[in-house]
Amino acid sequence: MSITKVPLKDQLKLYPDIDQKAIDQLKEWNDQITHIPKLIDSDLTLFYISNSYDLEATKRNIENYFVMRYYLPEFFSNRKNIPMNVVQQVFNATFMVHLPKRTKDNKKVIMERLIMEADPSKGDFDTTVNVFNMVLDAGIYDDGPDNKYVFVFDLNGATIAHKGALDWNKLKGIYAYYHRGAPLRWFGAHFINTGPANKEFEKFVKVGIADNQLSDVITFHSNIESLMAATGIELSMLPNEMGGKGGASADIQKQQYQLLDSHRNFFDAMDSYAVKYKEAVKTEEKLPSFGATFGHEKA
Repeated sequence: MSITKVPLKDQLKLYPDIDQKAIDQLKEWNDQITHIPKLIDSDLTLFYISNSYDLEATKRNIENYFVMRYYLPEFFSNRKNIPMNVVQQVFNATFMVHLPKRTKDNKKVIMERLIMEADPSKGDFDTTVNVFNMVLDAGIYDDGPDNKYVFVFDLNGATIAHKGALDWNKLKGIYAYYHRGAPLRWFGAHFINTGPANKEFEKFVKVGIADNQLSDVITFHSNIESLMAATGIELSMLPNEMGGKGGASADIQKQQYQLLDSHRNFFDAMDSYAVKYKEAVKTEEKLPSFGATFGHEKA
């Protein structure tokens, strides 16, 4: 089982200044932590690069990765029991993709936006977030340390009904995971089209998610131009339906669906990872609490 398919030799080509002694130290530490699965060198290196070669921050990130996913099983388990027709149902309601092109400084963009015809009462919050995390996990698996990410959420069409369908405590937890648990360099979450009609929604995002530890990575934009200026996203990257030149949303979404379908074995393996971790923590007396773990900072 591996979190990334990018082999160690390829990571070292991209980052030749990696200190092998630090990786050896991580392996030694990993062997001593009973509730953390034994990671292969390429995964340890992925976390090390994601934390800018900070050894202690890397250790916290690795522990956060597993502990946070343990505390949020509704978002990180049973993927083999999410058939592709359910994924398609989520995609019918939500445009949820890696945009095909990156920014000039090599950031990858995950975008989510409502499909206008979608009825919020027919959606399932946990399944939607789980599928979003499948999109993210597949990207990390494929890209390895080439992992600078920007999240974009388009609130165009959001209503009070959509707000009511959200679980704000769970959202706060999952955003903490993106910030401190995921093995990536996260350049924040950007909410766009937060005009007067969405002020109520924006207020709930600020209060429900952006506590003092997350407020610096969540930004609101009233229009596309503001988003582009803040992130380096260009019109050539955006779907045609948003005024961009990146292709039709349906075509981009189809590519994402096919990618998830091709990663079914990977998601099954991640399920197995979660089960093994759950079994390991049964004998671990000092597993960090939810609050303590989610307070860990990531460099």
